[in-house]
Amino acid sequence: MSAKEALEALWSAYQIKRNSTTLSEYMVEFRRQYGDCLKTDFPANPSRSATSPHLIDLPEGFLQVVESYLRECSDDCNTGVTVETVQKAVVAVQVLSILSRNFSNIPFVSTSEAVPLVIVISSAVANQYTQHSKDANDQNTTDF
Repeated sequence: MSAKEALEALWSAYQIKRNSTTLSEYMVEFRRQYGDCLKTDFPANPSRSATSPHLIDLPEGFLQVVESYLRECSDDCNTGVTVETVQKAVVAVQVLSILSRNFSNIPFVSTSEAVPLVIVISSAVANQYTQHSKDANDQNTTDF
């Protein structure tokens, strides 16, 4: 099975099951296949063998599915940030980064709900980190 066929099979499975586990598998495979687009150490005149896909070449509604994936992560952050939630959000941000490597996709990505959701998730992670740091600092202060 080719890489493209593997992605198509995972997308079909997601369309049938509509669960976050299958979507996570698709997102991880998408990142794996297009991961070279995340590299930023391009030479001065890159002859990029890795090109980011255009949204029209991806399954219909792909960006909206990424948004719903991020919305799920954001909702999970409301009950407390977990390592699993952060890992899912990282994959989603990497998928958005891959999409944004194709300049034609930038207007669609930048005006989607994905960007505000990433900000909400980042804020929740930062707040929890700050709170844990403050709690640890308070604990160290009371030990003296």
